[in-house]
Amino acid sequence: MFSLISGTRSIYKSVSGASHHNETIETIVTQLQTLSLQVSSSVANYSKAVLKRNFPSNQADCSNKQEEPEADHTKDIPTLVDKLIVRKIQYESDHAFLSSLQFPDMRLRQEAVKDAHSDTFSWIFGDNEDNPATQLPTWLREGTGVFWIRGKAGSGKSTLMKYLSQNSNTLELLRTWAGNRDLSIGRYFFWYAGSKLQKSREGLIQTLLFELLRACPDAISIVRKSIAQLPPEPGRWAMSELMRATKSFVACSLQKRFCIFIDGLDEHDGDMDDLIELIEQLASSDNVKICCSSRPWPSFADAFGQKENLMLKLEDLTAGDIMKFVAASFQQHKRFSKYARDSRFSALMKEIARKAEGVFLWVTLVVKSLRDGLTNADRIVDLERRLKAMPLDLEALLWRMIESIDPFYNRKSSELLLTIGGDGACNYPALPAFLVDILDEFDDNPEALTNGVSCEILGDPADWVDTMNRKLDARTKGLVELRDSSWSRPIYVELSQIRRNSRMTVQVLHRSVLDFLSTPKVVQELARHCRPGFKPHKQVLASSLIWLLSPTIPLAVQSYSSDMIPDDDFKLFIFFSYVTDFEGKHSRGVAPMRYLRVASQQRPLAQWGMD
Repeated sequence: MFSLISGTRSIYKSVSGASHHNETIETIVTQLQTLSLQVSSSVANYSKAVLKRNFPSNQADCSNKQEEPEADHTKDIPTLVDKLIVRKIQYESDHAFLSSLQFPDMRLRQEAVKDAHSDTFSWIFGDNEDNPATQLPTWLREGTGVFWIRGKAGSGKSTLMKYLSQNSNTLELLRTWAGNRDLSIGRYFFWYAGSKLQKSREGLIQTLLFELLRACPDAISIVRKSIAQLPPEPGRWAMSELMRATKSFVACSLQKRFCIFIDGLDEHDGDMDDLIELIEQLASSDNVKICCSSRPWPSFADAFGQKENLMLKLEDLTAGDIMKFVAASFQQHKRFSKYARDSRFSALMKEIARKAEGVFLWVTLVVKSLRDGLTNADRIVDLERRLKAMPLDLEALLWRMIESIDPFYNRKSSELLLTIGGDGACNYPALPAFLVDILDEFDDNPEALTNGVSCEILGDPADWVDTMNRKLDARTKGLVELRDSSWSRPIYVELSQIRRNSRMTVQVLHRSVLDFLSTPKVVQELARHCRPGFKPHKQVLASSLIWLLSPTIPLAVQSYSSDMIPDDDFKLFIFFSYVTDFEGKHSRGVAPMRYLRVASQQRPLAQWGMD
């Protein structure tokens, strides 16, 4: 079994590929090209000199040949060639080191965080002295150490961190702090529902080293010397080696300054004291400062919350943003015009913002319910009753959302919620959306496990996204949503509609939803509606096998080298990922062996070079 799983490494490498082209590599390549041109020029000059010496153009040339000895155009060639070879070796060494730090989902969480709603968070750069947020611009411009953004669950911390780390105002303020030194920005977004490297110190250090060394190529060779050897596989670093590399980098006396944004400290899956120590160590350098965010846990408050000018409490500052979000959400509804002139509706929106107490997630769920009321032509008084019935506590509200699901969908809803987040079943931050349709078909057609299914089960590709959104809304009331692919880079080639659809994933709305779905009480309640013997891992593994056996249902994925990966290769990679996941959670791999036999019978492993 293990040998079969290890056979997928070549597929994994084709997915992860080499590191992204970056400024470091581009600079080195340019230097290589320059040296190459110099060598070519010297060779050309030498050739001309030889021709001129052996084939003089006129008698004057012959007569002057002895009087004016030719310059030796060949003397620079060995030096230039040596430089070219040294530079090539250095380039390959630097490239190998950067590639060893990279892992496939390094930027997945950051890219998955939704962008800030239009015209929100702009207050954070305001100059009003009464605005508590003005301490953050001051810190960006001239501060040191660690700045802490604390906030309740669902208050918009990740959205703010993404907004800050990419905003031009942030860059301008940091350039003032950097002075005449170069500036580099590093980012890491913890994700509790993600892979190990998305929620660990190892992932944090690898990401930051990759980004900062890429921006500071002169330090690569210095840091490289502190490492005994590179890991046997990209991304598989020992913590001790990473810490050694980090200390070496921080100790570098470089004419650069670094600002690092770290989101979601509370989503770190490990000892929080170790994480805090790492952050404090990084920020101990005069050239490094860190802006981090988390829930207001005591360990973070003790470490970073002792100075009022180095922290802000997010939920106290977003009332205006929430009001803008509420108004925009209602204005986008096609029936809004029928309510817009009623002063009671304006009062209703203000009441939503007041009750939210800074929790965007609560607002999102409540507004969704009220928009349903608009669709149903509810009167203002009905909408007021809806709002009044909404629990103020987020957990109670999530319970209400589950209870409001149509009983007809109880089984499918419960099985989907358990699979996505109930007990960490998939161990992935996202589930390919096509698997939801495949699971539905498997319910009605058990023979799909040996014969596969036709793409006809997906319906009209042009309507599939709308259909899937409606299906998820009916079964989860917005707790699970459809998103663009999180396992691959954007594709810049023309794709058919069905192949574009194949890149969509389904995932929980927010970390708070995942926490809620993982509680024993919720798991027990959901399991009560499932079929007897329902096992999320087994269902996911079965659906991935059916996908593998269904050639008309595609999967469009692009590697870092910009080449399209064959559908079967990546389907096989997903299948074996779930096999590995199953083995990791069950001591007896009965289901995997059964499914592996089916896979080998229908698709001989020799077709993938695994015989």
